[in-house]
Amino acid sequence: MGYFMSVSPQTIHAALTARCHHLFDQLGEGALVIVSSAPEVLRNGDVHFPYRQYSDVLYLTDCAEPNIHCLMHRTSGTLYRTMACPEQDAKQAQWTGAWTTSDEACQRYGVEQAVNAEAWADCVKQALRSADTVWLMSSEDEGLFKAAYPEWKGPIKQLDAVIQSLRIIKDSVEQHRMRTAASISAQAHREIMQTCQSDWTEAHVEGAFFASGRRRGADALAYPTIAAGGSNACVLHYTGNDAVLDPHGLVLLDAGMECSGYAADITRTFPVSGRFSDVQRGLYEVVLSAQTAAIEAVKPGVTWQQLEHLTQQILIGGLIDLGVVSGSVVQCLEQKVLQAFYPHRLGHHLGLDVHDVPLQQSSTAAFEVGQVITIEPGLYLSSTDTSIDAQWRGMGIRIEDDVYVTAEGCQVLSHEAPKTVEDIEAVMCA
Repeated sequence: MGYFMSVSPQTIHAALTARCHHLFDQLGEGALVIVSSAPEVLRNGDVHFPYRQYSDVLYLTDCAEPNIHCLMHRTSGTLYRTMACPEQDAKQAQWTGAWTTSDEACQRYGVEQAVNAEAWADCVKQALRSADTVWLMSSEDEGLFKAAYPEWKGPIKQLDAVIQSLRIIKDSVEQHRMRTAASISAQAHREIMQTCQSDWTEAHVEGAFFASGRRRGADALAYPTIAAGGSNACVLHYTGNDAVLDPHGLVLLDAGMECSGYAADITRTFPVSGRFSDVQRGLYEVVLSAQTAAIEAVKPGVTWQQLEHLTQQILIGGLIDLGVVSGSVVQCLEQKVLQAFYPHRLGHHLGLDVHDVPLQQSSTAAFEVGQVITIEPGLYLSSTDTSIDAQWRGMGIRIEDDVYVTAEGCQVLSHEAPKTVEDIEAVMCA
């Protein structure tokens, strides 16, 4: 994981400690936080799905391994964290590789104490004696906790909303990882444009993106790749990725890689031939104009609601100018004409989840410095929509970038992926 090497363990540990202190600033003294790794999930037989840690556990511990437990409390301003790790098993390690033991956990994850898994229950019981509230990851954990520790009669609360409120603002370690994920993903998008051939299938695009991202050091895909040619791009979450590309059509590639748990989410739409037709270019530049205006408007204090209003005006105005629909901007917006061509929101928060902190998503909350969001307007003109002229049917266009909110405005983290008509054609026809 080359991206990890440029951030020192000391810097990561300091960030984790700061996150935990911010958490206890919300919870108060007397809170006992208990978190556990996500379970491994069987795919079939004895084969597991690729393991993915709970995002909230990654946020607090940076531990991506299964079978880990951690308790945390703060007393008189001093943070205490105990991590329980399974004993090393040479036979199991021969099959799956070694894992972190209690001898290594303090150095690796910066916790104050580490114990073997067998000692976990006793550690919890001891910590409960001085706790006034137990905080668990979610309500699903409450039944298991009560069964394991029936002696606890105090209140039990859920952490998810509290942690998500902290995850909105990215610290320096998170910013580094997100910049890395965005850069790797953007370079992979550029490479696809450079190498795409007229005889490719959607599967070629999907596979080439994954290979490019992994080759550059990413850990995994951040979400299932959407590699949609032609009218398949009008299916917003299309993942079939098995059709032959139309050599004269467009392909919409919505794909991002994950680095140390942090996601990139980038969409580019480009012509398979390397050259936009006049019709394709006209529609594409409407979407690009809306996205450009939205990105330029991002700054602290602005809301999603304001950006949505801005982009909807540009999108419907563009459709009117092209002759796709008729009427005035005001009339079309009042009649909700745009919804048929643009049924999704402008963007979302981005971080450890590709649709990050869903419990904190609000159309009226003002952006703050340190947030990372996506800006992704689109237009989707169904091949079966007889209300529009035939030349427009079967095109889906979305343009998406990852944007970091700064004090002055914003930075586009995914800027290395070509986006203008001129840049895309230059890359593809070089």
